[in-house]
Amino acid sequence: MGKNIVKAMRTLSVSTALSRVLGMIRDILFARYFGTSGVWDAFVIAFTVPNLFRRLFGEGALNAAFVPVFTDELTKRGRNAAWKLANSVITLQGSGLVLLVIIGISFLWGIEYFVPLSSHGKFIIQLTQIMLPYMFFICVLGLFMGILNPLGHFFPPAIAPAVLNIVLIGSLFTFSYWMGPSLEGQVRGVAVGVLLGGVIQLAIQLPALRKEGFRYRFSFFFKDPAVVRIMLLMVPTVAGLAVFQVNVLIDRLLALFLREGAVSVLFYSNRLMQLPLGIFGISIATVALPTLSRHASFEDEDGFCRSLDHSLRLLVSVMVPASLGLIILSRQIIHLLFEWNPAGTFSGAATAWALSFYAIGLTMYAAVRVIIQAFYSHKDMVTPVRAGMICIVVNLTLNLILMWPMKEAGLAFSTAIASTINFVILVKLFKKRVPQFNLGNVFKTFKKIIFSSCIMGVVVFGLLILLSMLFPADSLRFRLIKVLIPISAGIGTYLMCCNLFKVQEIQEIKGSFFKKQIR
Repeated sequence: MGKNIVKAMRTLSVSTALSRVLGMIRDILFARYFGTSGVWDAFVIAFTVPNLFRRLFGEGALNAAFVPVFTDELTKRGRNAAWKLANSVITLQGSGLVLLVIIGISFLWGIEYFVPLSSHGKFIIQLTQIMLPYMFFICVLGLFMGILNPLGHFFPPAIAPAVLNIVLIGSLFTFSYWMGPSLEGQVRGVAVGVLLGGVIQLAIQLPALRKEGFRYRFSFFFKDPAVVRIMLLMVPTVAGLAVFQVNVLIDRLLALFLREGAVSVLFYSNRLMQLPLGIFGISIATVALPTLSRHASFEDEDGFCRSLDHSLRLLVSVMVPASLGLIILSRQIIHLLFEWNPAGTFSGAATAWALSFYAIGLTMYAAVRVIIQAFYSHKDMVTPVRAGMICIVVNLTLNLILMWPMKEAGLAFSTAIASTINFVILVKLFKKRVPQFNLGNVFKTFKKIIFSSCIMGVVVFGLLILLSMLFPADSLRFRLIKVLIPISAGIGTYLMCCNLFKVQEIQEIKGSFFKKQIR
C-alpha cells in the first residue's frame, strides 16, 4: 500500500518536475520580455478566468466528485459500467462548457463595447476572450485525468503541463513575434499559444485511454444513478472551490490598487512557490485520492488511516525543508532567474519578499490538499466547503489589513495564515468522522524533520554569507554559485541528518527513485 503510493508519487513527481522546469524556463522568458509590467498584469488576470473554471469543472470539483464514484463503478461493476459512466459525464461536461464559452465571450464583448473602460481594462477583456475557449480543453483534460489515475496512468495527465509550457515558449518566438512589436501584441501572441496548448494537452491523453479500452460515445443517459451521485457530490464542492478561486481573483484585483506590476509580483513569487508544491505536494495529493477512495469503497478504515498518515508524513518530509530553503534563498533565486529584463522593469526585491511569505505556508498548502482528498474519498464534499468559507473570510480580512503596510507580501502572508487555519479545522473535523485517525506519527516525523531542516538552514545561511563576501560581483556565474552551492550543501546536510535521525520517509523516497537504477 505505502510502496504503491511512493511508486506512483515517483512517476508523478518526475513528470511534474519536467513540467515545472519547463514552466520555470517559460517564466524566465516571460520575465525577460515583459518584466513586472502592467501589460503582464493584464495577462495574469485574464488567464485567471479560465483557470478558475478549470478548478470548478475540470481537475477540481468535477474530478473530486468523479473519481470516488468512477472507482466504485470500476471495482464493483466492472469496466463496461465505468466506461458508460465516463461517456455520460464527458457529454454532460462538454456540452455545458461549450455553452459557457459562447455565453462568456458574448458577455465580454458586450462589456467591451457598451461599458466605458480604460485602455488597460479593454486589454484585459480582449485577452480573456482569446483564452476563454482554453477552459473547454483544460476542463475535459481534468476529467480524463480522473479516468486515467484510478487505472494507474499518472504520467499522461502529469506531462500535459509540460506540453503547454513548450507551446508557450514556442509562442514567444512565433505568435508573439508575428503580432509584435508592441508589448500588447506580443502578449496577445502568448494568449494564442495558451489556446493551442490546450488542444495539444487534451490530444496526448487519447492513446492511454484507447489502450485501456475506452472509446468515447455520445451518451445522454444523465439519469444514471452514478451520474446523479456525481452531480450531487459536485454541487457543494463547486460552491467551496468557487469561493476560493474567486478569492484568488480578488487577491489579484486588490493588487491592482497597490501599484503597476503588483499582480506580476504575486504571479512570479507564486510560480516559484508552486515548484516544490507541484513536484511533491500536489503529486502526493493526486496519488492519494484514488488510493484513499479504494479503501473507503471497501470500508477499510484502518487501511485508509494508514494511507492518509503515510501521505502526510511523506509530504512533511519534503515540504518543510523546501519551505525553509525558499525563505533563506528567495532573493538569490529571484535575482538568478528573473532579473534579466533589459529595461530593468522587474521588481526583484518585492518578488523575493512575497516569495518568503508564500513559502511560510508551503507545508500547509500541500497538507490541506491531502486532507481534503480524505473527505472527498468518503464522498463528503460539504465539510471542506464549510471550513474553506471560514478561511476565505480570514484571508480576505487579513488581505485588507496587511496589504497596505506589507504590499504584495501582505497578500502572500494572508494566504499562508489562512491555509494553516484551514488545515487545523479540517483535521479536527475529520477526526470526528474517523476517530481512529490521529497525527501522532506525523508529529514524530515532523520533530525529526524540523530539527534536520534547522541544521540545514544554518549551513545554507552560513554559506550564503560567505559566498556573498567572496563573490560580490554581479554576473551569471556568481549568481549561479550563490544559489547552486547553498542548495547542494543544504540537500546533502538534510539527507545526512535524516539518515542520522532515521527518517523512514526520506529513505522510502530515495529508494523509490534509485532502486531501479541500482538493479
